[in-house]
Amino acid sequence: MKKTSLSILFLFLFMQILNFKVYGDMHDMPMDMPSVDQKAYTKKISVPDTPQKVKDATLSKQEVLKILKNSSNKKPAYLWRKNLNNLDFSNVNFKGANLSASWMNNANLSGADLSGSNLDIAFMYKANLKGAKLDKASMFSTQMLGADLSMASLEGATIAADLYRANLRGANFKNAKMGADTKNQSMGIMALKAKKAFFDNADLSGADLSRTDLEYASFKNANLSNANLEFAKLTGVNFDGANLTNANFSNAELGANNFSNVIGLDKTTGLKK
Repeated sequence: MKKTSLSILFLFLFMQILNFKVYGDMHDMPMDMPSVDQKAYTKKISVPDTPQKVKDATLSKQEVLKILKNSSNKKPAYLWRKNLNNLDFSNVNFKGANLSASWMNNANLSGADLSGSNLDIAFMYKANLKGAKLDKASMFSTQMLGADLSMASLEGATIAADLYRANLRGANFKNAKMGADTKNQSMGIMALKAKKAFFDNADLSGADLSRTDLEYASFKNANLSNANLEFAKLTGVNFDGANLTNANFSNAELGANNFSNVIGLDKTTGLKK
């Protein structure tokens, strides 16, 4: 009986120590940082087959670097409709390059400088653009499903792309143009699509998000001050801890939203206070 009691006591103490260790580990974790595994989250996104006409325009990394070396501000690199899938261009300077209609699925562009570049109609499924510079870049109808743009800079960029389930944590979208320009779009109304994307801790201050599709996206602790969200689709969006000071929600589609701990809720337009 005494041995049984001691065994139970030791088991109890062991469980308490284990619980304390687990709690301690959780307590030490940066709880405000996202913990979703991007690879697992985008696993079901299928990369489209590369058409033969693009395969016929396949370039090696060395060939691309040569083209970039021979380019200049007056004569930017011309890489229209090239096959650059799966290549490693980390930290490469593509500044001002014409990459429209190019295929860069699964390409590594982390830390690359793509500022001022033309990425219209490009395919960039699951591309790694972590920490890349895309300031004032153009992305009309760019397919960036499952792409990683965490900590990237897209300040002043024009983004009418598909960023479904993309990782945009900590990215800079300050004054970016992501909304629909109803007066100047020859191909019809185009705007950002970013369903189920992660904008946690991102800076979207002053960004145009009008008529965008952001359903079930996460803006946890993001800065949306002075952002324009008119007519945006915002069903299921998580705004926990976000800065919404002077944000415009007029005519936005809302429902099942999380506005816990938001900053500047009383200074928004279009939300029921």
